[in-house]
Amino acid sequence: MKTGFSLEESYGETGIKKNGIKYHKKVFSQCLEIGNLINKISN
Repeated sequence: MKTGFSLEESYGETGIKKNGIKYHKKVFSQCLEIGNLINKISN
């Protein structure tokens, strides 16, 4: 599923930092999938 950008390019291999908290990429991608599902339902 294309989001228009690469997670690796944007956030690096280890994960992302948000509000000083490091999220592992696996968790973030799960959140992204849930967001995509919500978008499908609302469309």
